[in-house]
Amino acid sequence: MRIAYLITRMDNPGGAQNHVRDLCLWLKENGHDPIVVTGARGPICQTLLEAGVRVVEARALAGPVLPLKDARAVLQISRILKACAPDLLSCHSSKAGILGRIVAKAAGIPVIFTAHGWTFAQGTGLSRFAGKLLERACGPLSDHIITVSHYDRRLALSARTAPPDRITTIHSGTPLLPPVPRVAPAGRSVRLGMVARFGARKDHETLLRALARLRDKHWRLYLAGGGDFSHVASMASELGVMDRIDFMGDCTNIPALLAELDIFCLILRWEGFPRSILDAMRASLPVVASDVPGVRESVEDAVNGYLVPVGDDVLVAKSLGDLIDSPGLRVAMGNRGRARFENSFTLEHMLRPTLAIYRNAISNAANRRSMAKGRECAGDF
Repeated sequence: MRIAYLITRMDNPGGAQNHVRDLCLWLKENGHDPIVVTGARGPICQTLLEAGVRVVEARALAGPVLPLKDARAVLQISRILKACAPDLLSCHSSKAGILGRIVAKAAGIPVIFTAHGWTFAQGTGLSRFAGKLLERACGPLSDHIITVSHYDRRLALSARTAPPDRITTIHSGTPLLPPVPRVAPAGRSVRLGMVARFGARKDHETLLRALARLRDKHWRLYLAGGGDFSHVASMASELGVMDRIDFMGDCTNIPALLAELDIFCLILRWEGFPRSILDAMRASLPVVASDVPGVRESVEDAVNGYLVPVGDDVLVAKSLGDLIDSPGLRVAMGNRGRARFENSFTLEHMLRPTLAIYRNAISNAANRRSMAKGRECAGDF
């Protein structure tokens, strides 16, 4: 199969970007021909290029919604798809999903949209209403919609983006790696880590307030992720914990970082289905995360981690404190997380149903073309 992946940006690591990367690498390794079309390239593309995956830029696709620029993006995407002639277009991220479905429908290319969270889930008032209308209008253009969480599927159904039989939940998966042996640290602070880009969705502030309550305990925090962290650093200084925090920027080897940690944190305001938690479970780490809908589908409270209410630094502090004080609890929760990962969230768990949807969409499109050709031939007699 020749599958074109359309994604707004591939310049920074993130859930959607890693999702596309892993799919492309597997497809290439197994004899298929994936192509990535994106508005912005970055280091994450180097892995694809080294594996022989084509990466093509449609520069007008990057950036916020702007009518004139988006019209140029439509023309660029159209030219690229005409040149590479894919069997199917797979769209990721909201803007790419809208423009890509319009282009694919006009070109007669079957198209799948994977929703990594819905923009209308965060909006309020007019923006939320407009987001629902836009997705409802684009829904009929999709041969199928994939959501990465059950929660997002329920949102899609409530917004009437497509009929139930054309919306399927497929949890994101991540490649299987060998287990990380976990033992209690001797003679050093407990290492906490959070892998998340600094921005409005993430809530580093609540994590810092929680850790300020735990000054009497021996811990060190590692924050990996791009974006502007000046506000977080300023807050850490005000709280008196700056000397116990390492800002690591975009980390190129997340598995190696996670192997050195003892506890994984993901404190959020809102999120879809975070892949970073799957990486932590794969590394046999206990997880302390905000209790937002997508997270509940990977973290089971008091089993492989703790779920805490959004913005509640008191309960974040209690959860982290319990794990810092109990090495045995950390190991037990981490092992249960690894087992849960192996049973539900490996790349293989994501690939099988995804490829089935791709093949079904391609087959249905071929049948439609055959029927249309048959009607044309019948009209000649």
